[in-house]
Amino acid sequence: MGEYTLQIESVTGNELSQAIRLSGALTSDNVGEVLFHLSSVFDKKENVLDLSGITEIDFAGLKLICICHRTLPLSGKNLRIIGHTHAVIRDTIVSNDYQHRSKCAKDSHYGCVWTDMCPMVEEQKTSSNSASGESSLPVGKTIGGNRFEDH
Repeated sequence: MGEYTLQIESVTGNELSQAIRLSGALTSDNVGEVLFHLSSVFDKKENVLDLSGITEIDFAGLKLICICHRTLPLSGKNLRIIGHTHAVIRDTIVSNDYQHRSKCAKDSHYGCVWTDMCPMVEEQKTSSNSASGESSLPVGKTIGGNRFEDH
């Protein structure tokens, strides 16, 4: 199973906020355990999830982030995602064509792991396709007949 760590820090001067740093692997091997631990630490009104320490991620890990991002506001809490534009996450999105074109309808002002990556993904795919002579860019990933455009 992929190893991961969660570090929780209170935000000085704001008892309603906390920063959570997730490091290590976030894959199908451990998303259930990570979700269990994250759900127990999201106890503040304002939560910041720092993904800059992620060393491995797959589709299950990306969807876990989306689930947290979309459902936390239902309990009156906010989740801001930071540190999600580094190469490990970008390369997973690029290599598997997981990109999205629209931001989550649930949260229009905080970072989205999918759409924030799209400009970098497009740039990387365009330069790759130019080098290989390809001209079309796939959009999203189709799984089980459903296209994951809305997350």
